[in-house]
Formats: sequence, C-alpha cells, structure tokens
Amino acid sequence: MADALRITAPPNLPSLVRTAFSRAAANGDLTYYQTQVAILTPGSIPPFQLRFSPSLASKPKNTKPQQPKDKPAAPFNPFADPDPALLIARLPQPATHTLVLNKFAIVPGHFILITNDFKPQTHLLEADDLEAAYACIRAYREDAAQRKATVTSGGGNGGGGEEEERGSDLFVFFNSGPFSGASQPHRHLQLLPIQNMKVGLPPSSAPTSMTASSSSSSDPQGPAGSDEWTPLIDSLHPDSAQEEESATTISRRRRCPFEIFSTPITPQMSAQERHAAYIQLYRRACAAVQAFKSPPQQTQKLPPPPPPPRQAESPAESLAAAGEEAQISYNLAMTSSVLALCPRLAEGSVIYDDARGGTGDGSGDRPIIGKIELNGTVLAGTALVKSQAEWDAVRKNPGLLLSVLEKIGIPTQDARPIPTTRELSL
Repeated sequence: MADALRITAPPNLPSLVRTAFSRAAANGDLTYYQTQVAILTPGSIPPFQLRFSPSLASKPKNTKPQQPKDKPAAPFNPFADPDPALLIARLPQPATHTLVLNKFAIVPGHFILITNDFKPQTHLLEADDLEAAYACIRAYREDAAQRKATVTSGGGNGGGGEEEERGSDLFVFFNSGPFSGASQPHRHLQLLPIQNMKVGLPPSSAPTSMTASSSSSSDPQGPAGSDEWTPLIDSLHPDSAQEEESATTISRRRRCPFEIFSTPITPQMSAQERHAAYIQLYRRACAAVQAFKSPPQQTQKLPPPPPPPRQAESPAESLAAAGEEAQISYNLAMTSSVLALCPRLAEGSVIYDDARGGTGDGSGDRPIIGKIELNGTVLAGTALVKSQAEWDAVRKNPGLLLSVLEKIGIPTQDARPIPTTRELSL
C-alpha cells in the first residue's frame, strides 16, 4: 500500500549542502570551528570521539540585537525567519519543513531540519518530522548509489561498496527537554553527514600512539575517514535481519554505561510505521525512567530491569500521541537502518582533577577541571570539550569521560575494565 505521507528531499541534496556550506563559510555567514580529535576507548564501550576547539570559548551566546529596556524582548528564535544566507532548501508538498545550515558548525555540512510553523521542541515528534528527516537520509543514500553506478559504468571499480554507502549516510539527532542539550525552543532535528564526522581522523592504517598527540583538520570539505570509529547506534543492530531478540530492544546493555532503546528500521517502512516505532521507544523509556526513580524495595546499586516490550504501537496510537508534551528529557538518533532513543537524567557532569589516576568520580576535595555536557551526538559516540584543561585531562584519563557517561542517563551494569587511550595522528 502506498505511503499516505511521503515527503521528498531534493535529489541533489548533498551537493546543495556542500555548496551552501562553502559559500556561507567563505562569506562569514557561518562559523566553522576546526577541532582537534582523539579516539578514546573508556571502559568496554566502542571507540569514542573526543573533540576540542579552542575557538569555541568565543562563540557568541546570543546574536539578537539589544532590545530597549522598556520593551521586553521575546526569546530569540533563529528559525522563525531563517537567514537567507543559511537556507538550503524548502521541502516540497506538504510544505511543512525547511533545511538550513547550522550557523555554528563543528562538523562540515551540519544542517538543520526546522518546522515552518512554530512547534515546541519539548513536544513529541510528529510523523512528518521523522519522514522529512528520513527523506534527507534517502537523498544522501541515493546520491551515493548514483555516484557508485556512474563510476562503475565508466570502468571504475565502484568505490568502496557497502562501506562507501555507509559513509554516505546521515546521522540525525533530536534533543528534547532540559537534560538533553537542547538550545532552541522551535522544533528542529539536526543532520550530520557521517563521512564528515570523520574529519581529522586518519585512515585505519595510520600509526597509533599512546602519547599526547592529536589530529586536526583545516579542510572543511576533505574529511579523512577512519575505520576505527563508527556511529555508536550503528552497532546496536549490526545484523537486524538475523536478530532473535524482539524488534524493539534495549541494546548494548553490557557495553554502554547508559540505557539506549533502539529498533531496526528500513527504507520500506511507511512514515506511520516509523513514527509508531518512535512512540514505542519513547514510552518504554518513560517506563524505565519511572522504574529507576521509584523507591527501591531494597538497597541496590543497579536500577530494576526495564519492563518487557509492550505491544507495538498502531499508527492510530502513535498519531494520537504526537504533539503531546514529553514526560522526560531524551535524545533521539536515526540513521538509515537504526532508530534509537536515550532517556536523559542529566545534561552532563563536572570532572575532577585526579592526579592519582582514579576514575574521577568526584570523591574527596579535588579541584574541578570543568564540566562536560552532551547532546544527541552522544548516540554517535562523540563528545566535545571546550577548554584546554578538559582536553588534556580526559585524554590522559579516559575514565573521566566514562564517569560522565555513567551519570547522564539510566545507568547500566558495567564491568569497568581499566580504560585506555588510543590517539591517532596524521
């Protein structure tokens, strides 16, 4: 049956984004913050990106002109009337969303999907929000397939096959609630080309070092890929076709310090089916937060196990839930094959000086180094620090990052082996 709600993105979307980003960066309409990057393996979780940009300290807090004191100003909404210099495209019928560049970018080609009409960031997403985001994912995947076919027909070897297509995927994330890293009240989802999230990472064949070295990138259009890092949520369902678990499952319980609810998705799903999957993940997350916060029957360090999966949401149920005020803070993330939701209990945590090489859990009277705050990119396996002291401390002791990850959501059991650092340099 044909999908009743089908939104399309421009077929040349990757080219539109690249062109708009280059032009806006050259004209000073956006700021691209170059970063240094290290790959950490704190605990048993997969390789985690740590990025640092000294220039972030000077990022403006508010770009709205000062209002007269006798005229109270409404909160500045950069999405109410988007800057034409940042405009990428207005999605066609139904004309509900627009694509704009992120004015302050750490990843090249970072763009944002906004609702044309004001809708609260704290309300549950609607089916057209997810469908518009997935339309962008489709456009990137189809562009990669077309380029591969062109190379093949021209006598080339077709590039990197499936690996090239995966690298051409988009990572979509959504921050909702006070503990999620959300910064704007106007509903928006953020989209990052995964290949560009590898900017600064050398190829996997590059030498590794345990010394305090790092890599940086000054070419916003020339990412250096690495096989060492892939988005965290892509490993939640590595072979969903052969999963024996429930289609909606809590994944990576043994490898991630916070609970993630996830489910495989496919391009063949309808917009209503994809939205129903999101609502189910959200409701399971709400139940898990409630169970975690409930007074325990007996003293225990670990939260009670989350409730079993409820019956799949019907499209009618999910549409009825759309637009409700969310009961929890959470991050949502999506690629072409995985939809994941992480309930959030804290935006981040302070890290402490730990000259003795411990875990940095804040015990004792050690001085505070800084505070690490995380948004939805944590589901990609990335973290950002904003000071030299934080950058130096976390690279030296990846356990500091692990201690933050353990505090942002519902904690999971973790064997906490001795953390190691693997820093890669060009």
